[in-house]
Amino acid sequence: MKKNHLIFKTDQIQAIEKKIFSAGIFSPQRLMELAAKSVIENLILTFGKPSALSIFCGRGNNGADGYLCSIISHEMGIPTTVIETQNDRNMAEYARLARDKCKKNGIKLIPFNKDFCIDSGIIIDALVGSGLRDIPRDETRDIIEFINKQNAPIVSIDVPSGVTANSGHVHLIAVKADLTICMIALKPGLTSGEAKNYCGKVIIEDFGIKVDDFADTHFGELLEINGLLKLLPERRQTAHKYNSGICLVVGGDYGYGGAPIIASEGSMRVGAGLTRIVTRPAHVAACLSRNPECLVNGVESIQEAQQFTKKVNVVVIGPGLGKSSWSEQMLKVFLEVNVPIILDADALNLISDGNLGSLLRNKRTILT
Repeated sequence: MKKNHLIFKTDQIQAIEKKIFSAGIFSPQRLMELAAKSVIENLILTFGKPSALSIFCGRGNNGADGYLCSIISHEMGIPTTVIETQNDRNMAEYARLARDKCKKNGIKLIPFNKDFCIDSGIIIDALVGSGLRDIPRDETRDIIEFINKQNAPIVSIDVPSGVTANSGHVHLIAVKADLTICMIALKPGLTSGEAKNYCGKVIIEDFGIKVDDFADTHFGELLEINGLLKLLPERRQTAHKYNSGICLVVGGDYGYGGAPIIASEGSMRVGAGLTRIVTRPAHVAACLSRNPECLVNGVESIQEAQQFTKKVNVVVIGPGLGKSSWSEQMLKVFLEVNVPIILDADALNLISDGNLGSLLRNKRTILT
């Protein structure tokens, strides 16, 4: 992923799909056919044309995508086997239709068996996708475990089965994909939680649709470095440090002096003209030894801290802040500064544990 992407929860995606269908852009069947085509194309672009394909299909719409993948690969001359995780009872309408097409095309359909052998090729995971609501059933868990043991690249459709699309939470077990083809738009679960250990490379397939034209709202946005660089103002050759912003880093309770040092280095690397650290007096020498270009001030009281609330453009609060009375005092003082604030680590813990959240109202705040 090389550009910024809007993130949508599964119910938002479903609402977008309904609008797409109502507008006559695609029918549900056509969208599934395009999804299957995208999976095969991206699979080949990533791994090359496989010697064989083993496609594990569930009974829902993710399974329908898998069945349609098998038709495309079969037509391309790729030896293809569909391993069915369910019998045809309680199968979703589109999955049943896709399965019928497979049978008409003479594609090999077999029920899952733990003794099944995959000698070569690539695996496609079309078990559950974004439809997971709870812990996978016993049979599905057995299949996921089987897939993960194979010595073959794994491609998941939409979301690796076992990963919760809206949160990234993994219910006991999930497919460890090498490649995930995410349909329509990015889901929160592919960017957070445990899911990063299971998704592999993520490719977003939007089918040429400008998704935000059909969306009432979105969950968030994934910011990529290339998309952020253009936001940095060009620095004049004659610029002075005070022309490039002053960053104040607040943190470093006893025993946690390293965190504000690292944060201050990050501030300087992204271009702050001047970086100041407010920390415990015990850490001043270490901070100056590591980063002599920083201004470092040791404070013990609210009164000492208040003198550093002026002439600052952004405040970072929390690295190594701790949860002592000193920590709470520092947080309260610097939350009242009327500049953009980045809250990190213990600052978040103190706010969640106490009653300082009201100080965040109407503030430009980033939580990390």
